[in-house]
Amino acid sequence: MSPTPPDAALPDDEETLARLSVDVHQPDDVRRRAFERLRSTIDWVARRVSFRFSSEWRTDILEDAAGDVWTALCKGLPDGPFESWCYAVLRHLWLDRVRREARRRPPLGDSGGSSLREDDLRQALERAIDALEVFGEHDLQVLRGWPLRDRLVLLCITNLWTKVPNGVWREWVLNHRDRYGVPDGDLFPPTALADCHLVSEKNEILSGTLEIKRNTLSQLLCRGKQRLLDLRYIREFLDISEEVQP
Repeated sequence: MSPTPPDAALPDDEETLARLSVDVHQPDDVRRRAFERLRSTIDWVARRVSFRFSSEWRTDILEDAAGDVWTALCKGLPDGPFESWCYAVLRHLWLDRVRREARRRPPLGDSGGSSLREDDLRQALERAIDALEVFGEHDLQVLRGWPLRDRLVLLCITNLWTKVPNGVWREWVLNHRDRYGVPDGDLFPPTALADCHLVSEKNEILSGTLEIKRNTLSQLLCRGKQRLLDLRYIREFLDISEEVQP
């Protein structure tokens, strides 16, 4: 067995550390220390996942994150940047967890109220984003009924703009530019938006590219939460019938 290298001898890049941590040909101490070097990234990603989907620090996500990532590493190594892979792993596990929780809850409306929990809507959005289909004609007609600025902002913040057919989305962006003079360039939303996991980060980007005040963006988002329930694409991921309207 080769001698255990000191900490300084361990690699710096996370992808190599991930491979080293599950390499059965390495001494146990080397594997353990390699994985420990990944813990700060794992903890950071777990906090992002927890806050993005729950707007709070979910202790179950934070406490289980390292074990969940280790289990995933033992099944297969990342095929790209470790942080992005780690985020995808924890996001997938979180969605599975909340689906199980949702099945254990009484159907919406059984408690005597018709209000929709905000985290139910958030979970429905995440499932909708994962779906492959684009918006159907019914939902496109609904979207065309929204004010143009509200439409672009809400679809960008929720990442649902990817469900709009390319030609239709470009038409809406050009209409917005004709009316308001922004956004500049042909690429909208900016690629940086896809890397944002917090609404505050997305608001900062959209505020600059669309020249909208941050408090105005917050108001648009608040109004838009109810508008989203008009979309069949969203309602099919909620435990409510077509007849239930916000």
